Parts: sequence; structure tokens; C-alpha cells
Amino acid sequence: MFEQLIDEINGSYRINAIHAELLKVSENTTLRIDTADNVPYILRINRPSYHSISELESETRWMDIIRHDTDIHVPEVIKNSKGEYVSGFSESTKYGRYYSIFSFISGRDLQAGSVEELKKNIEAAGMTAAKLHKCTINSDQVRQLPRFCWDYEDLLGANPRWGHWSFHPLLSEQEKEKIKSFCYSIKKKLDEYGKGPNRYGMIHGDLHLSNFIETPDKLYLIDYDDCGYGWFLYECGCTLMQYNDPLEELSQSWIRGYTGIRNLSDKDLEMIPVFILMRRIARIGWMASHSSSDTAASVSDFRTYIDVTIDHASALFTAS
Repeated sequence: MFEQLIDEINGSYRINAIHAELLKVSENTTLRIDTADNVPYILRINRPSYHSISELESETRWMDIIRHDTDIHVPEVIKNSKGEYVSGFSESTKYGRYYSIFSFISGRDLQAGSVEELKKNIEAAGMTAAKLHKCTINSDQVRQLPRFCWDYEDLLGANPRWGHWSFHPLLSEQEKEKIKSFCYSIKKKLDEYGKGPNRYGMIHGDLHLSNFIETPDKLYLIDYDDCGYGWFLYECGCTLMQYNDPLEELSQSWIRGYTGIRNLSDKDLEMIPVFILMRRIARIGWMASHSSSDTAASVSDFRTYIDVTIDHASALFTAS
């Protein structure tokens, strides 16, 4: 099925690929590549028009910085025969134009069945986020990488990068008016909070528990495709976006992990529910614009998710 793809890879890499298996079609197309040497790899074909070539290269450069400047484990990016981390197909394919190959990490993600295990894993995610942010703050190289931003307009504005929340078919007109009001309140909070260097910089941008892979002796953070410049505490929203209950307990677990590495001010703590809400609303837009994706198909009871999001926002802005 993927014979042409395998020929393309073997023409650009010295890995002796013999088989490709489709793993996931979501934002990007992800395949497992098996080789004659019994060393598996991950092939990621980047969706068209999402990143420039310089942005793709910056992703791999940040992964290198993380690997050398922190104790966070990240997949290895495999260089092609030209010594490049990002490759281009010789002809346009239905999947995309650019692709990269990563080491295959064999393990399980941090999604959990019990609340107690979930809290433990979310605490680990908070700790990892704090390490990433310290790396961002302390590195001149990171601040100069060309990547896009995750500002208000990119997530909840008139033309957000992932699609507009108002297009979701489950939303009533009354609910749309409520969420529109919530978005206005979020923007006001963000404008007051600002983008100081201790609050805003390079972030992973998709720090949910499925992007952590646990092996017998290491914990890896994978999938840097959405890394860009944003508020550090937006990462908390990324970790907690999909959980409806017990949201407050899970938030405290993330904070506990984060503050074990990096301090948070009272204002930072006050903003965490805002960033959780921001990410939850952005996810409604993503689900509307990606309804045919494997990820969207795996989500059940999105009606409850919307109800909890509206209740969370109502409580937050009534209290403030």
C-alpha cells in the first residue's frame, strides 16, 4: 500500500525501510516505519500550509535545546542523507509536502483509569511544563526561533487557527451568545495579565497526557508540532481540557507539579481557570473543523463537555 512512500524514504534516508503502517490521521499523518534492521521509526507527514519550512526546522531545533538543556526526554529526530531534519517529497502527495522521521518510543501514554493515577500523571505534566518554561526563559536561542503564536486571536478570535467554536452543530443560539460573552471576558483578563517574560514565551502548545509516553525507565514528551509562543499557563489548559470532573482537584495536581520546579504568583494562580476555559472553548472549534479526524471520532458525549464548559465559565465570571 505504501510502496512508493517506502521508496521515497529509502531514497532520502539510510534506514532501510521495508514496511509502513498508518497509525493516525489527525492534524498530521503519522505512520510507523519498520526496517530490515528491526529498528522502528515514526514518520510524520506535515499537513499542508500549517508551517513554513523554517518553522518546521525550528521545531527540531527546540527539541535539540530541550534535550541538551533539561532532563526532559524527547524523541530523536533522524537526519536525512543531506544532514537535514526536515525532508520534502520529490512529488506532491495526498498527505502533504514535508515530512520528518523520529525515533519510535515504545511505551504507554499517561491517560489513566482511576482519579488517583490521573492526578499523579497530571502532576508529572505540570512538572514537565515548568521545566520547559525555565528553558524558554533562560535561552536566547529559544526566543529567536521562528514559530507562530497562540494568542487570543489565534485561539478564540474571528478566524482562529483551529476553526471557530460557533460552527459546532451541538451549540444552540443561546449557548453561542453565552460563549461569545465568555470570550470577551477571557480577552479582558488576558489583556490585564499581559505578556511579561515570566508569563509568555515558547510553549509546547499541546501538553495533554496522550503526548507523554512512559517506558520502563523514562518519561518522554512527544509531538512538538504545535509549539509556539504563548502564555506559559496555557499549558495547564492543554493538560486539563478534556476532563469534566474533578476539574478542581486535577488543577491542584498540575499546580503542585509545576510549583515544585517554578514559582507561581497569586496572579498566575488566579489565571489558571481562565486558561483552562480558553483551551476548552478552542477545543470546541477544533472538533467542529476536524469532525472527520480519528481524534474527533474517538470522543464520546461531547454534549456533556459543552455543558461543563459553559458551567465552568459561568461560575468563573460570576465569581469575578
